[in-house]
Amino acid sequence: EQQMAFARYTDKEAVIVVFNNDTKPTEVNFDVSMIKTIPAGAALTDSLGKLGDVKLNGGMVKATIPARTAAILKIK
Repeated sequence: EQQMAFARYTDKEAVIVVFNNDTKPTEVNFDVSMIKTIPAGAALTDSLGKLGDVKLNGGMVKATIPARTAAILKIK
């Protein structure tokens, strides 16, 4: 209940923003397969540097977000 993710994309690029407003780290899992500019096995990098690289598995993002942190994920 303390996490939120959203995406903004065009037909050429995409960005995913993830927030964790909780006081503890949490794992988030969500599907981005509907975004055609993000290939199913793509590696995403966090522009804010809070996370390591995140590799998609079948169009799913799975990452642990530190407490009170945000991440901006883009294709590496």
